[in-house]
Order: sequence, then C-alpha cells, then structure tokens
Amino acid sequence: MDTNAKKVLEALPDFNDAQDMIQQIKVVTIAKMRLDADIKAGESANFNEVMNAPKYMVGGKQPAVSYYENAYKYTGIEGNLMILRDKLSTTSAELDALKARYELYRQMQDMYKTLTFMERGTA
Repeated sequence: MDTNAKKVLEALPDFNDAQDMIQQIKVVTIAKMRLDADIKAGESANFNEVMNAPKYMVGGKQPAVSYYENAYKYTGIEGNLMILRDKLSTTSAELDALKARYELYRQMQDMYKTLTFMERGTA
C-alpha cells in the first residue's frame, strides 16, 4: 500500500547523497571565504596605492579617505575588484541554494517522521 510516508521517503536522498551535499556546502563555503579574503586584500592594496601613489595626489596631498571609499573601494583601481565581486556573488548564490536544498531535505525528514507517527496511530 502506498502511503504518504512512503512517498516522502522515496523523495528523500539517501545518506550518501546527504553526505555529498554537506561536502559540497563545505567546498563552496571555503571558496566564498577565500573570495572574501581576496577582495579584502585587493581593497587594502588599492587603498595603499591610492593613498601613496603620486598620480592620485590632489594638490600634492593624499586624497580624502571618503574619496577612496566612493571612487575605488567597490570597483577597485581600473575595475580590478569587479571580477572577484562577480565570482563572490555567484558563489554566495550557489551556497544559499545548497543550504536551502539541505534544509528542504531536513524538513522532508521531519515530515516523514510525523507521517509515520500518524500512520502508526491509525493502524
């Protein structure tokens, strides 16, 4: 007899698939952390360049930090941070999708537990 619990159970991944998903979440999380670090390092290098290179001086003085924040922090010098930020957005979206799918599987497990409990009570 096909029961609701049996249908939910058939839709659930097996434990190996769940372990693989956990490993994928780990790998994508590490990639995201590395991109975050690369962006911070790029921001730091760009800040140092803008504050110390003569071509960015205004009247022989360093530009204001607010100028750097508005002109170079996000995009970088000549857009050098945009590629990393694009990769970060893609990686973040991938990580969010993996976490959402994992959470969906956990909710399906909870539903399975509830349905089997209810079916035992009615049998």
